[in-house]
Amino acid sequence: MTTPLRDPGAEVMAALNDAGPPPAALDVPRMRFWGEKKPPKNRSEMWSVTVAAAGDGESSSAGSSSTAGSVATLRIYGPIDAWGGWWGISARDVAEALDSLPDDVVEIRARINSPGGHVWEGMAMLNMLRAHKAKVVAVVDGVAASAASVIACGAEETVMSPGTQMMVHDASTFAYGPAALMRKAADFLDSTSNAIASVYSEVAGGTDEEWRAVMVEETWYTAKEAVTAGLADRVGVVADAGETSTAAPDEPDVLEEDIEVEDRFDLSIHMHAGRSHAPAPKQPAASAAGSPSPAAAAPRDTSQEGASAMNDTQMTALRQKLGVSADADADTVLAAVDEALGERATSAPTAPGTVAVDEGTLAQLREDAAAGRQARNEQLEADRVAVVAAAIQDGRIPAARRDHWLGQLRADDEGGRTVLNSLAKGTIPLAELGHADAADDKTVTDEYEEMFPEHARQKQEA
Repeated sequence: MTTPLRDPGAEVMAALNDAGPPPAALDVPRMRFWGEKKPPKNRSEMWSVTVAAAGDGESSSAGSSSTAGSVATLRIYGPIDAWGGWWGISARDVAEALDSLPDDVVEIRARINSPGGHVWEGMAMLNMLRAHKAKVVAVVDGVAASAASVIACGAEETVMSPGTQMMVHDASTFAYGPAALMRKAADFLDSTSNAIASVYSEVAGGTDEEWRAVMVEETWYTAKEAVTAGLADRVGVVADAGETSTAAPDEPDVLEEDIEVEDRFDLSIHMHAGRSHAPAPKQPAASAAGSPSPAAAAPRDTSQEGASAMNDTQMTALRQKLGVSADADADTVLAAVDEALGERATSAPTAPGTVAVDEGTLAQLREDAAAGRQARNEQLEADRVAVVAAAIQDGRIPAARRDHWLGQLRADDEGGRTVLNSLAKGTIPLAELGHADAADDKTVTDEYEEMFPEHARQKQEA
């Protein structure tokens, strides 16, 4: 999607005017999105904003009932251009078309076939449609690329017609001037692209940063891929409502002068010339893996049209199985299904190998288990104390190491016992080494006589 040269603001435009005309290599195409091919001479063949007369109130939503009021068709076929007229469709054109709708319109079918164009014009169109009191259903009839994708995915409901495509990419512009001006233009484009990404993340989930990564690659989607990405709700065919009439009738119907223009759907200016020339789209985390989307983003029903609808035969069979009346409506049938599922859940048998107990019994079992666990722990501790005491008694370890070995057994009971049993008994002496005789009343003479008995005898005989 492109922005007009004036979009960066007055400061950028002033610098561009001072710089003079750009060189030929950077010259902006004279007809912007049209190119060099001549448009049709008859305005009715190319004008793309039309309004349906009051319709029959038929709703475009699959399975929904008719509502009072009329349904309008608003066609956005062609480039989105701020100048409007022969250059494309402007926000003013859409505003005039909306203003011309009758008061009883309850649904607007915005049919889109556009290569995109000016970002702000596209944003204005989206916000005007969102602000309208009627429900807005966007129907992609051909392609919704660039700014047109913002309008398409931002509607209350988005339907991709079979064979259609959608494209998202970063904003672009033309600029000429010094580096400072180029930096300002780049900052402006980043800001604009972030604003576009916020619309995609709002409707499809994911973060702005994730969608910027998708936009940088210029991602093309088939109809089904757009639904998968969360940018659309479903693939289907939506009928027109009533007769259509051309908006902005003051524009001349025949182009008076020849103008050199290119094909308004020329895709050569893009990185990829349509989905057939583009790689498979990369999904942001939220839409690909189911990550949470922003609270403001309502979940999209990404089903194919008619995929979830039941035919009359199936509905009749379901009514019979549920035991409801033959003319029961969908709400009554759904209520009966909920009731049947609830009864099935309450009466469902327990799984094999399980036993159902009441809450009080379960609490008592848990309390008893806790008491038993405490008693067992005390028993094991007493056994460890006995083992250490026996090792001390056997002389395997000193008494001073009692607490150390108790800690070892608590940490590794089996390993600690193995080490204690491997220690030799008597390693630590328990009895005194040597002893002293009891004190007696022997004198020195007595000891002398014991040591020299012969001399003592001779002394006595003398």
